[in-house]
Amino acid sequence: MADLYSYLHEIDQTVDQVLTRLPIHEDPWEVRFQRLLQEKKATLQNVLKELKKEEPEKDAVIKWLKIIYRDDETAKLNFHSWKRIALQDHTVDEDKLDKIEELLGHTKEELNEMAQHTGFLTEDDMRFIAPPLYLKH
Repeated sequence: MADLYSYLHEIDQTVDQVLTRLPIHEDPWEVRFQRLLQEKKATLQNVLKELKKEEPEKDAVIKWLKIIYRDDETAKLNFHSWKRIALQDHTVDEDKLDKIEELLGHTKEELNEMAQHTGFLTEDDMRFIAPPLYLKH
């Protein structure tokens, strides 16, 4: 369980870094991206709180992990749409967007690793939580 907590804590810190770097120009793609990150942040807080308990509720952890993986996939798609528009309209510095993209890549790496080494959840559990792209065969 300590492994799972460590991975999620690292992801939580990375989401914080992305949220603090958002320029917020009220572009619809940026707003969607921000909302997904905020949902992911809230979900991370819930699952981290649950994992601190002496006996975490497995079903709750699974529910929140599914949301985290879903948000990660959706946020990446929204980010790339926003990045394309921001570069085209010159509303956000390319270096800033590249840093955000790097942080998103780090989050995906952590989720990939977490899918392999949770300790708390079985491999069968993870097959139903993490999308296939996050599972190494």
